[in-house]
Amino acid sequence: MKYRVYGLRSLTLLGVALLLAMRSFAIATWSGNYNAATYASVTASTHGINSQYLGVRAVDHTGHKLTLPEISWTINATTYEVDVSFANSFTGTLYISGPWPSASSSPVGFEVSVGSDADALLVCAGCETSAVRRVWSGQAYSSSNYGALSWPHTCNSGGGVPVYVYISGNGVVFGVAANSFELPPLTATRASIAYNINGVPPGAVPLGSAVNNCGFGSVTDLRTADN
Repeated sequence: MKYRVYGLRSLTLLGVALLLAMRSFAIATWSGNYNAATYASVTASTHGINSQYLGVRAVDHTGHKLTLPEISWTINATTYEVDVSFANSFTGTLYISGPWPSASSSPVGFEVSVGSDADALLVCAGCETSAVRRVWSGQAYSSSNYGALSWPHTCNSGGGVPVYVYISGNGVVFGVAANSFELPPLTATRASIAYNINGVPPGAVPLGSAVNNCGFGSVTDLRTADN
């Protein structure tokens, strides 16, 4: 979920490139295959989404989703043409999705919450029924799905383990303040896990934090106000 016309960059997160016809909002997705491309221009008549609020992502032939240093794009606010530049020769599939909300102050927008059994930490749990788009520091982030960290139920006699949740690059990260070998096997859905994280890293977008000890307790909301 990039709007350089406005000086914003937009990142697609948490599986937003899926066609969400079963949801209560209409997000369409266009895809096109490219071979050894360094540039792609996709007109509105081609992608068929009449909006400037578009999400862009690219997945190469190995299944790797391009990161921000590997891809850049602009969206014309009048014609809705999307112009994409690849840092290296690209062979794979380009996805364009939308229209996304122009902005959202919905409380579920990238909210961190505790799952029903207290052994899961969720991000954007309500986004499956309400597409959200928020702006932090000139970058726009959109989502229509949730991310989760699953933690097998354990009690730590040495005290709880903090988890910091943030956006880094084009994905959500659960930053765990411990080594992996000190913990039970953790799993993440539509997100990644980083270990030995003792706070939100510089440059990342803070979402929230919680401590796990016999389950997750209350969440500290670290989100800032929308621009």
